[in-house]
Amino acid sequence: MDRFGTGHIHDTFVESTAEGRVLVQRINTSVFGDVDALMANLRTVIEHVRMPYSVVRQWVDHDGAPWRAITLVEGTRQPDPVVARADAPAVGRAIGAFHIAAADLDPNRLRVVLPAFHDPAARWRELETRAARRVDVDDELARLAALRHLADVADGWRPPDVPVRAAHHDAKADNVLLDVETGEPVALVDLDTVMPGSWLWDVGDMVRSVTATAAEDDPVGMAMDAAKWRAVMNGYVRVAGDLLTRAERAALPDAGPVVTWEQAVRFLADHVAGDRYYKVTRAGHNLDRARAQLALVESMVAQRSAMMRIP
Repeated sequence: MDRFGTGHIHDTFVESTAEGRVLVQRINTSVFGDVDALMANLRTVIEHVRMPYSVVRQWVDHDGAPWRAITLVEGTRQPDPVVARADAPAVGRAIGAFHIAAADLDPNRLRVVLPAFHDPAARWRELETRAARRVDVDDELARLAALRHLADVADGWRPPDVPVRAAHHDAKADNVLLDVETGEPVALVDLDTVMPGSWLWDVGDMVRSVTATAAEDDPVGMAMDAAKWRAVMNGYVRVAGDLLTRAERAALPDAGPVVTWEQAVRFLADHVAGDRYYKVTRAGHNLDRARAQLALVESMVAQRSAMMRIP
């Protein structure tokens, strides 16, 4: 087997079989403690949304580690790490198409595999506790504290105005597959975090990942590209806009800043904790990720007027 991709959580490989190539993953049980719930959700979503792949099999190795094999969707590509403007509308359409397909999936059929996965206020409290005696991150903490109000914005994303739906919860650009020939969306992958929640979390991660002008761990070149924001939002709204409530639509400009701020908090908390959650390739990797997301959310806030004009 050969290693595949650059995912933060699982160990992923690709293997050739008589039926074609499959993705083979060792599931990270330090993140997903209830593997049965994880796999039940996955099967429910694949069947309901009619994804162009399937779970081939699931097993436990001799060390007790859980594994799974999933069909590899051939003839597709992921957007570049720094998403090209030309791909931005297709990413928006992909997220919108997933929302349309999942709109009639009862969220109560899905198990909550990661409680409080999107809870910016709780993430902030955790970071404050962990970083209480860490003077080396004082600047980052101060910059995050200046935008603490974004956590309060997210507190308003609740029923009845913002309904609970079957949401992806990790709808970033590199979880979108595009056709290698046409560039059109084919599928949304990495369904491990599909749980009950608000679609605004998906829109926020979509915006965070698409509009960036630099890689996720590059704080120097990071800012929001307003043209890419218009392109990805136009793609999303044209597909799924009619499904949104008035409150959801009004919250669209806040989704990107809220999720980007939360992600900066998460990266910094993991750096302080000793890099326990996200895989790193060097010392200070999560700190650079946090700084990059900080630069991105600060750029988003500075360009808020550009995000008020929903297509």
